[in-house]
Amino acid sequence: MEKDSYHQLLSYMSETARVLSADGGFPVDIYQIASSFHVDVKTSDDHKSTNVRLRTTYENQYKAVLPSYLKLDSGVQGLQRFFIAHELGHIILRKMGVTSFKDSDYWLCEELCNLFARNLLIPDKIVDSFFVKCSLDANSYLRGSFSLAKYAHVNWHTTALRLSSKKPHLLFFAMKESVKKPEKLSVYFTTERSVIGIGKYISNDSAFRETMSRNSFRKIVPISFEALQNEFPSLHSISSAAIFKLKRREECRICLVRKSESPG
Repeated sequence: MEKDSYHQLLSYMSETARVLSADGGFPVDIYQIASSFHVDVKTSDDHKSTNVRLRTTYENQYKAVLPSYLKLDSGVQGLQRFFIAHELGHIILRKMGVTSFKDSDYWLCEELCNLFARNLLIPDKIVDSFFVKCSLDANSYLRGSFSLAKYAHVNWHTTALRLSSKKPHLLFFAMKESVKKPEKLSVYFTTERSVIGIGKYISNDSAFRETMSRNSFRKIVPISFEALQNEFPSLHSISSAAIFKLKRREECRICLVRKSESPG
């Protein structure tokens, strides 16, 4: 895909997300929007199915089939909402005449739909109003990311990616006890893979792990830049960092604020 074509699609889908989210209240009623696009949302009866499928039933009518673990009455509403919004992104691409991609462009298409979903579910105006009184340190942003996820009815990872795209000076990542190496923590989510890569291990005897071990469950505390840089040498110019430890297993979520870039 040509660079100009990608940016044109991105601009159009961002504007479409803005218009759709402006038509109703908040949280965005993704089920009503799906209905307006003639999308019938169902869950699969196949318990082995793990993928979301979008089918055309009639001309301009669709069926979005969610995996069986995403039952519409279950407790995973955030994932349901994101997947539905993502499939709406595919429909919008189709309406623009984009019906096929080269194999090399597949992930660009998926990323366009992911960006559309995040922009639709968490509009710019909500991000701006939510953090207007934020003290601009990592503690406030991390706390705000949890509150915004709850407010928008999305999962935290969606919120973290949305905030980091809207405010490039923010970097979020998450770690949990490794399945293959239980004695170590492993990065399983990051908003910036070029800086903090998926699969990075943290050993038990690190200063970072000590900080986490001292941290109480469900409490946000600051982390020293030195402890972070020892584990992630590519990090630079961090003005503040904070960590939140979840109660389930050894798992934590981290927010970094860079001082080299002005807040957006």
